[in-house]
Amino acid sequence: MWRHFLFDIEGVICDDMDNANLKEMAVKLLERLKREGKRVSLVSNVSRKSRRFVFETLKLKGLPIELEEVFTAGYVAAKYIRDLGFKRCFVISEGGLREDLLELGLEPVDDESAEVVVIGTDRGLTYQRLNYAMRLVIKGRKLVCAGASTIFKGSYLGDAGYFMGESSIAEAIKHATKKEVEYVGKPHPRIFMEALNGEEPSNAVMIGDRPIPDVMGAKSLGMSTVLVGGERALGIKPDLVVSGLRELYEYLYP
Repeated sequence: MWRHFLFDIEGVICDDMDNANLKEMAVKLLERLKREGKRVSLVSNVSRKSRRFVFETLKLKGLPIELEEVFTAGYVAAKYIRDLGFKRCFVISEGGLREDLLELGLEPVDDESAEVVVIGTDRGLTYQRLNYAMRLVIKGRKLVCAGASTIFKGSYLGDAGYFMGESSIAEAIKHATKKEVEYVGKPHPRIFMEALNGEEPSNAVMIGDRPIPDVMGAKSLGMSTVLVGGERALGIKPDLVVSGLRELYEYLYP
């Protein structure tokens, strides 16, 4: 059986990080896994909330996790940018990505001194800011996207429903500039490898609710996969399909 359990956050552990209501059995399942000596990681394309915010919010709700077990696209992208040797970043995002960048010693800037353009979700994005990011990329700045969601579900300033995700913003800049985007988020490998932290993928399982980012992304590295909920995608077959965490718990501990 698996030694390392990777959980998607939004849709599996909680509804979404704008509300963060824990799913049924989330606490009991993680407590049992840890009691059995299993490794647990939370892996998410979230960048609008910082890694520390995600950790503190879920911890306050009673989820038995530690900061080093949380891997958000914003945090992993910030770490990637730092490791490349960049420091000054032009940022399109809500506050979370900026917090991740600052925590890792990077500097958000709004001028030509930017060495890289980094994109997260921004539900208050203006055309002026999008256009400035495009001009920086035309001039040769590297384009990094923290996450790979085309749309996501949440609530913002009284508006609830689906919102345009970070990859939709990054792809608009790519389309305008004909430059490539470096993605740091599911289904791309970097975020999974960061969470695995040396664990053999064959010993790990990804539990997610989306066929492409969760199932396809994890399978591409040789991980097992569990799909939570009813969404399906042609040609993408998880190893196990469950209706929710209760069914997964009963599968693991009959």
